[in-house]
Amino acid sequence: MLEESLMIEHVRSEDNIIDIFTKPLSKGPFEQLQGLLGLVTTSHFKRSVEIIEVKVGG
Repeated sequence: MLEESLMIEHVRSEDNIIDIFTKPLSKGPFEQLQGLLGLVTTSHFKRSVEIIEVKVGG
């Protein structure tokens, strides 16, 4: 029989990333957890887009 163990640790609410999916959060905590997940909003992108022409083949 295979025996496994499970370690349970306390996670502060400020660091509990899953809260972004399970709780209604105010803007500050939401943005903090959003940053921990590596998510950005579209406002972080530049408004202009550089177009690069790529030629394929001969």
